[in-house]
Amino acid sequence: MATIAVLLVVAVATSYADDNLTVSKVNGYINLEGETELPDDDISFVPGQVPGKRARVRRSTSEPIPNELNWKLRGMMPEAVYQGMCNICGYVSGTQAMSSRVGIATENYTPWSIQNVIVCMNGISKLCAGAQPQRLNNIMRVHDDYALREEDNPFMHKKCLEYKNCTCIDSTSTPSHHLLLRDTQWFFMGPVLTAMTVPELKAALQRGPVTTCYDRAWKLSNGDTCRKGCTHANSIVGYDSKRWYLQESLGKGFIFPKSPGKKEPQFRNGTWWVNRKSECEKYVLARAKYTEVFYDYDRANAYFKAGTVGSEGVELLDQALFKHTKKEEYPTMGLAKRRCSLLAVNCAGIVEDEEGTLKLVSKIGGSMTGNFKLQRKVHMVIYLKHSSGQYLGISTGKMNLVLVPTREEAAPFFTSEHRIISYEYPGYALSDKGLQKHDIEEPDAVKNSFELEGTILQNLASGKVIDSNGDNDLFGNELSLTAPTQRFSVKLSGRWLLYSENLKMNLGVSQKARYRFTNNEISFPRVYYRWQARGMIFDQGYTYLPDWKPSGELFHLGDEDLAVAPTDTKLKHTASGNYLGVKGSSVKILSSAKKDADLRWTFEYGDR
Repeated sequence: MATIAVLLVVAVATSYADDNLTVSKVNGYINLEGETELPDDDISFVPGQVPGKRARVRRSTSEPIPNELNWKLRGMMPEAVYQGMCNICGYVSGTQAMSSRVGIATENYTPWSIQNVIVCMNGISKLCAGAQPQRLNNIMRVHDDYALREEDNPFMHKKCLEYKNCTCIDSTSTPSHHLLLRDTQWFFMGPVLTAMTVPELKAALQRGPVTTCYDRAWKLSNGDTCRKGCTHANSIVGYDSKRWYLQESLGKGFIFPKSPGKKEPQFRNGTWWVNRKSECEKYVLARAKYTEVFYDYDRANAYFKAGTVGSEGVELLDQALFKHTKKEEYPTMGLAKRRCSLLAVNCAGIVEDEEGTLKLVSKIGGSMTGNFKLQRKVHMVIYLKHSSGQYLGISTGKMNLVLVPTREEAAPFFTSEHRIISYEYPGYALSDKGLQKHDIEEPDAVKNSFELEGTILQNLASGKVIDSNGDNDLFGNELSLTAPTQRFSVKLSGRWLLYSENLKMNLGVSQKARYRFTNNEISFPRVYYRWQARGMIFDQGYTYLPDWKPSGELFHLGDEDLAVAPTDTKLKHTASGNYLGVKGSSVKILSSAKKDADLRWTFEYGDR
């Protein structure tokens, strides 16, 4: 990858070599000799895609696309940095665009550390290795613990060798004073999509910056400064009726050369522009790509509806009861929503007061009235129905698990990070000892993690369940409690594989989109899934139709036909291998049971 041109103060003729790139200073500019294309990543097929069908990303608002937008001016794009004579423009643009898109999706913007991403991905020996920006998607989908605040590992590119500070900070090495952003930014990464037309690019930019690459060229006869190719990467940060605005990796000292007769002031903050309907626009559009980022509802299991307080009023939460008393506790809406979700029944929403401060609401209907902005919470809960027809409840006196005859008497729960947490008593969760206190902010993988064993996966819209045919291919079928081919083991959270209890194999997919249970991982690479707002979706956000055929569409909150209920399942405590079950009239964690049915539960859904 080539480092691009910089406007120099002194026009001195000299040359030097760096990373096999010869650079000559001529007429005050750095010109490139021996440019090479950035290595391209294979993004040809993603599980859940329908061959020949482009993914459609639906907007969450019906408002028309604005005539102008600039994430840089909105303060949602990291500051430009100077990459030096180091071939890292793909990592710079990719990391900065990704941190912006994640911040927008989670409503919790924080600039990511470019330095940490480069060192963790490439190691010290390849600090200047070039790459396409979308390579970050392929790596960080699995290694989201590489996402760190910029302030915790500041950008210094190769100078870290001089200071002996080329450190990768991740989940295995994070000091206590560092903060992994995956703990406060609840997101997951979807596929890399293209935006090669003006309407597509404008639509993609509504959710954050888009990366591109091109060949940098100076003073072409048509006045453009880029040409066809892919030797340098930038982020597209916005547009208006005349231009596309891009961020460079040459830092704040970058000054775009002025063309004769231009009266507009040039940006000096690391951005430059491409005129609409120019040759340069064509080359920028040709390589425009972005990663679709999703809010992770599997961790929150709550969503919010925007409105106003009005005459109905609200009551503010007494934060002292929950050890959160500082005003700066919720500097972003994303952090406030995260906390409100974890507080379950104790938090009904978020209000923004007259000073712009975000405050948690304990209930709707109260003394605080007025035209204040209100985010009203809807919590997605589950009720556990035992095979006996009774439901799981909580005896509040001793906080024991009990069976109750009706759903109205049942205890609502919600899942988060492999835990089954009480909605009415969020300080309690299922554990290896039954219902016990836990730290809702610090999941205990040994004590509180559960998974689903021998479950039937039923789409609630169609009633169809996942099954396998004689060729071991996946298909949708009618529910049968006695069919062994309909039993699977899956995780309760995160990324997981679909494991057939009958075949003792995981599901894989071929490049021709054939889904088969097999041990042949070369021809049929494994397919990963995740739970998302009650739906079972592909790891990168693609969804199923109610008949269990891939839809080729990406997840959109509010799709009523996505809900999938684990049916007649065992709830297995991961560390001990024991199960939530019924012995006599008591609910306990059991190693075994006289009857298999004593260990079987079905998920039923509700909103609170």
